[in-house]
This record gives sequence, C-alpha cells and structure tokens, in this order.
Amino acid sequence: MQIKRFYGKTVHAAMEKAKAELGPEAVLLHARTVKSKLGGGSMVEIIVAVDREAPSAVDELKSSELSKAREIAGSRAAIAAYSKAGESEERFELRHIGEELAEIRDLLHILLSDVKREKASHLPETVRGFYDRFVEGELDPGIAEDLAVGLEACFAEGSERTVHEQLVRMLSKLVRVSGGITLEGGPKFVALVGPTGVGKTTTIAKLAAHFKLRLKRRVAFLSIDSYRIGATYQLNTYAEIMKIPFRLAQDPSELRERAEELSDHDLILIDTPGRSQRDLKRIKEIESFLLELPQVEVHLLISAVTRDRDVRDIIDSFLPLGVDYLIFTKLDESSCFGALVNAAVRSERPISYFTTGQDAAGDIEVATVERIASLLLRGFKR
Repeated sequence: MQIKRFYGKTVHAAMEKAKAELGPEAVLLHARTVKSKLGGGSMVEIIVAVDREAPSAVDELKSSELSKAREIAGSRAAIAAYSKAGESEERFELRHIGEELAEIRDLLHILLSDVKREKASHLPETVRGFYDRFVEGELDPGIAEDLAVGLEACFAEGSERTVHEQLVRMLSKLVRVSGGITLEGGPKFVALVGPTGVGKTTTIAKLAAHFKLRLKRRVAFLSIDSYRIGATYQLNTYAEIMKIPFRLAQDPSELRERAEELSDHDLILIDTPGRSQRDLKRIKEIESFLLELPQVEVHLLISAVTRDRDVRDIIDSFLPLGVDYLIFTKLDESSCFGALVNAAVRSERPISYFTTGQDAAGDIEVATVERIASLLLRGFKR
C-alpha cells in the first residue's frame, strides 16, 4: 500500500494530481486546509492511498529525495529506515505525523475495503466507504446514509473537525446515554431483564463490584430466577465473596417481602430468568413480579453478537416490562455494532452500560457516544 500527499487550490484539483501520478484507483484518506508555503493565502493538502507496494523507503533516502520521505511516513518501515540512515542525512519534519497516523489507521480499512462501491454510488466519493462500512456493521441503511453524508463536512475546505468528532456530534442527536445508575436517597431497585444467555447474572456481579467495592455503597442481591438452580448458586457465590446479602423470591408476594427486608440498602440488584423473545407468556410472568416494585428501574440486556433482526424482536417483546435503559453485553465477542444504534433509535431508550469481558470485578463501562462512534469506525478496541 502506498500513501502520499498532494496539494492544490481545491480538493478536486489535488485529487486530479494524485490520480495522474498514482492512477484512477487512488483513494482520498484525509483533506485539510494549510497555509501556502509560498506566502499568503491557503491551499488544500490531501493524503491519498493506493493498494499497491510503495517504493522502498531506503531507496528513497539513498537517492537523497528526503523531502519525499514524509509522504510515506505512514509506513513504519519508512520511519525505521530514516532512523538508520544516520544523522548525516537531512532530517525531514515529523511534526503532526503521530496524529495523522492515528487517523489514517482508523480510515484505511474503511476507505480501501473490498466492498462494492456501486451500493452507494449516489454518495460523494469521499464518504462512500463509510456508508459501506456502516451497513456491513448492520447499521440501518437510512441511518448509515445520514451519517455518511454528514461526514462529508470533514473533507470540506477549512474544516478542522476529525471524522470521529463529527460522528460523535451526529450520534449525539440520535442516541441517548444515561450516564449509568445513579443513587439518590432511599433504596434503588434495579432489575435486569433479557433473553437467555445474555449475561444478566454476570452483569449484576459487575455492577455490584463497582458500587460495593469501589464506591463503598450498600448493595444487595434479589433473585426471582428460581428456574435455573445454576444461576441462583452463581449469584449466591458472588454474594458470599463480596459479603452482600442475597434473597430469593419464589412468587410476586414474596418479592415484596424480600424487598422490604433489604430496604436499608442503597442498591438492590434484581436477577430475572432469561426468556426467549418469542415466549411472551413467560415474559409476562416477569412483569407480574416487577409490578410489585413500582419504583423499579428496568435495564434490558442485549448481546452485541445478536443479529439486528433478532434485536428488533427482543425490543418488541421486552419493552412492555417497562424497560428504562439498554445494556449491551459481550462487546468483546462482536465485530458488528450497528445494532446498538438501531436498538437505541427504535426503542427510544438510553444506553446505560457496555460489558466487554468475563471478569466479574470489571469489564463493564458506562456507555458514551464517543465509545459508540469508535465502535462504528473501527470495531471493538479495549
């Protein structure tokens, strides 16, 4: 892969130069307005890439064309070759290279992907790759198009906003985040609901570890999952390790009694049995329990590896339980994150947390729009 800079009065003029030298397959990676080195005025600097081998960095240096070394500084080999060339060689400017490399890394696999560009032929050339990547990640095509079109502003003359910053700005208008569970006087009852295997019990342990061990708040466990002996045993084990009270309620009336026993705690985390989104009768049984706690805060857990069409069904089936927030689990097991945005938009519910691994004492984070933007752009990164 070859990466190179070109300059012109406009992006179009600079791209013409790039394609004349590198060929029609040259792809625009980044554009910005810079001051003219000839004094006065400004010009456009673009970074383009072409999917073929770049000339040897060592050959470039040996031929004394050091001014061109900066153009291929996106390659680690070029930087290494320069350092070996010795201080006797003329030193090329490395200012801003680190920042540009970070942005190029984020954009390369999007703009040079093997997707069929005709899918988004109606979009400006500069943002077609973003649209394709978003749709591949199962983002709703309508949302993907709106975001891609909005990203075109990053390539306009005089723009200093990065792709990530612009995406955060647009997502902030589409997706809400809650900032996590807040404790303000009196006991807070929080119930976790969702399909089987989504990680409710483990997520409860993660939340307990955060509030009990880090924030030093009084936390208790309350389970209505009498169907799975293993889940009850697991939660009780977590309770013993963290020295947290554990109660099990077999029916709605018993739930009310157990809740009163734990009313002197700051946070009571309620574990519920996993239910298939197609088993509406058993989901209704969970509702009969939650109705005993009018002030309960309900978080719907959805695995990040769930297909978008199934996420839609999960939302439709569980929202009648009075869902307040969404939690997405198993981000470490997924590479497609469009469903996160789709779910938040369709349900009109804020996202509260993400879980990112199996560590019960960690691997949970408060959801942010910045994190969602990063996931859409380059996938999971711890």
